[in-house]
Amino acid sequence: MKPWVIFWAVSWAFVLGLTGWSFWRLLSDQGKKHFDPDGVGPASPPVKGKAEGKKK
Repeated sequence: MKPWVIFWAVSWAFVLGLTGWSFWRLLSDQGKKHFDPDGVGPASPPVKGKAEGKKK
């Protein structure tokens, strides 16, 4: 097998794996927390985002 075919396959496996992992992370967090940036949402108070409160 040619080296460029192996590189191509490994590269695409990495790209597709990273894409799948990203979508899984985004979709698995839905419904667990409510983040309402404008503050006019439901009666429960908004949950702070992960980036809020971190030092720069």
